[in-house]
Amino acid sequence: MLRSLVGSEMCIRDRIGMTIPEQQNVFDAFQQANSRISQRYGGSGLGLDIVRDSLKQLGGTIRVASVKNKGSKFTFDLPVRIPIDSTVATKPFSNSLVGAETPSRVQQHGVLVVDDDDMVRQVLHEQLSSCLGCKVSEASNGQTGLEQAGVERFAIILMDVNMPVLGGLEATQRIRDGGGLNATTPIVGLSANVLAADVQAARAVGMDAYLTKPYTLSELSRIILKLTDPEGSSTESDEAQEVEAVVRCKPVARSNGLGLGPKESLCAVVPVAKPLAPHGGRDVKPVLVVDDEVGVRDVLVDMISIVAPELIITQLDHGQAAVELSRETEFGLIFTDLHIPGMDGIEMVAAIRSGSANMDTPVVLVSGTAVSSHIETAMEAGMDSFLPKPFTIQDVENHLIRYQLV
Repeated sequence: MLRSLVGSEMCIRDRIGMTIPEQQNVFDAFQQANSRISQRYGGSGLGLDIVRDSLKQLGGTIRVASVKNKGSKFTFDLPVRIPIDSTVATKPFSNSLVGAETPSRVQQHGVLVVDDDDMVRQVLHEQLSSCLGCKVSEASNGQTGLEQAGVERFAIILMDVNMPVLGGLEATQRIRDGGGLNATTPIVGLSANVLAADVQAARAVGMDAYLTKPYTLSELSRIILKLTDPEGSSTESDEAQEVEAVVRCKPVARSNGLGLGPKESLCAVVPVAKPLAPHGGRDVKPVLVVDDEVGVRDVLVDMISIVAPELIITQLDHGQAAVELSRETEFGLIFTDLHIPGMDGIEMVAAIRSGSANMDTPVVLVSGTAVSSHIETAMEAGMDSFLPKPFTIQDVENHLIRYQLV
């Protein structure tokens, strides 16, 4: 199929602004305007360096124009290949995102979005109505969602977990117990909570799937297809993947901070039922990142997700929590810092190796310590490889390739 290369340009503005010297260093690794930025907001000064390198690998560029105390404008462009065949570009949700026709039950009954954030509901409404070509109903809290579910049947319900008046878990429980029109309707929980206990709570009240924020439109689409038309969600064509790249570019300006992107890389899907089996049907286990430094953890998660956006990633900042989670969740790869609260990385790995679902799971030591004796001690304790700080996206990709996650 012929494909056309189209340039896509987007910009992000702020109202702070930078001096000329600050602009010259803004894309360098571990650089921030001044020490107060890190003290107040955190971070490690790696974000823009990662963005620039990622765009470069994709054939894009980024630039900045700024005036101190007035504001900055970051502009980036990215070439995207779009199928010239109009039949691919014009097919509904189906071909554009997941390679199958919109399920008839979705077209007939539509989707109910229950979320207390007005902008999240608006963005979801626009995206789903555009992709699905169906009716999208809204409710601003669990109580109004419960009332709507009592008088109208829906093909699927997207339920935020934490809401005023009535939370998503209780609303789901009442829908299931009420025996009404939507007692058996698939319900997807939406939340920023990623711990196993949160997923178990969702399962206990009858949710069929659980998506952690921020999630992508494509991941949400696959969940909807899987729950409303399991047979039609098993394949995904090359053409669908091509158009998906275009669709992902559209909501960037509207959805910042709403749990829907623009950080497509930070998607995390925690299925309550069966795994979604990425990689063309091959079941890929999730990745665990353990580090008490938020900035480093965020950078590592971003890099992993850029290299392999379909991977499920769990983040923890405490060694004991990692040990407890490893007893019930099998991971494909574990990244851990050496110095973490609760117990250090060596103790944590020893506890995981002694008896859990991850006795043989590869563990990567992520540390700024380059002393050979420390590294040797970590390897003897059961770690498999070493990722030194600061690391690059290529370093991360090499580890994912080594352990067959990409």
